[in-house]
Amino acid sequence: MNQEKTETNAGGKTTQFKSEYCEQVFNYCSLGASEKQLAQFFGIDEKELIDWKIKYPKFQKAIKRGQIMADANVASSLYRRGIGYSHKEMKVIQREGKLIAIEVDKHHPPDVQACIFWLSNRTAQAMGKRDGG
Repeated sequence: MNQEKTETNAGGKTTQFKSEYCEQVFNYCSLGASEKQLAQFFGIDEKELIDWKIKYPKFQKAIKRGQIMADANVASSLYRRGIGYSHKEMKVIQREGKLIAIEVDKHHPPDVQACIFWLSNRTAQAMGKRDGG
C-alpha cells in the first residue's frame, strides 16, 4: 500500500508524505540522525515531523527501529573498546628499496574509562535508574 498524502502545514507549505519515507527514515536514524536533522532531510519543520509520527505509525516505528540500531552499534563499539579487540590492518613498509603492503594484526588494549562508563550505565539500568540518577 503506497501511503501518499498531500497536506498543508501551519506555514501554508504543501508537503507530501510518501511510504518510501519509512525506509529512508530508518536508514538515516540508524546512522544516528536527530529529529532536527530528520526534519531538515525531509524539508519540513520539527512540528510536522511530530505530526507525521502520529499520523503514520509505520514511520514512527521506522524511526524507533533505526534509533535502536544506532544505539546498539554504539553499545557494541563501547563494549569492544572496554574489553579490548584486535583487527587486521594494512601497513606499508620498505623492503630492499621497494614499498610493499602487508597485513598485520593490530591490537587495542582494554580501555578503563570505557569499562567504567559501560558498567555505571548497566548498573543504573539494573537498578531502574535513568540518566545516572
